[in-house]
Amino acid sequence: MRGLIFIIVGMFVPCGLAAQIMLGQARAVDGDTFFFGNTMYQIRGIDALELPQVCMGDNGAWPCGEAAKEMLATLLANGALQCSRSAPDPDGRIIASCSAGNKDLGYEMVAAGYAVSIQNSDTRYVAAQADAKSQRLGMWRGEHEVPAAYRAANAQYSQPRPPTQSQSSRSRSAVNVQRVPPSGGRPRVYYYTCSQAWAEGKAPIFRGEPGYREGLDGDYDGIACEPYRGRRR
Repeated sequence: MRGLIFIIVGMFVPCGLAAQIMLGQARAVDGDTFFFGNTMYQIRGIDALELPQVCMGDNGAWPCGEAAKEMLATLLANGALQCSRSAPDPDGRIIASCSAGNKDLGYEMVAAGYAVSIQNSDTRYVAAQADAKSQRLGMWRGEHEVPAAYRAANAQYSQPRPPTQSQSSRSRSAVNVQRVPPSGGRPRVYYYTCSQAWAEGKAPIFRGEPGYREGLDGDYDGIACEPYRGRRR
């Protein structure tokens, strides 16, 4: 079934908001934000690692922000997405408690060590965070900045926001040009992750340049794989 189908079901979640089962493909933007259709959702009760973040582990630095996004993408593929939604926040994102394949997305992200619980979040999230820390999972395996500290230390970084209609049109045009080269088949330049682009010395990548794609441009500013600015001391 190619279309996106929304089905309102007659049930309620603990917070009292009507739950909605959404059939279709959701796309992870980072560790706590995803698109369903043209609507951007942010998972209630957690704060996930930002996409550019790098953490330290036993084997050195690793792209924990990208790992958080990959974790959410895996969870979103588990089955039908079900969300309880509220009004959009000032940036136009829908703040929602969501599950996929009967797995609570917020809980799973915190339990894996890719997100922290925030004030007034589900008490299960607080317990999951304590367990993740004790087991040294995700960010807790070594030195890291919690997401709020990263944003405070990197004032130029802005969290993903829904693009305007004109930005969406430009982004789609740029992606179409990149993904369908004149000779057909696969693009001549394609980076699966920013780590690959960084390793090859090809980043940052600007919209319209070979290798640029929307999936690598976490803040929709037309620049993919911006360099990690590091920790300010």
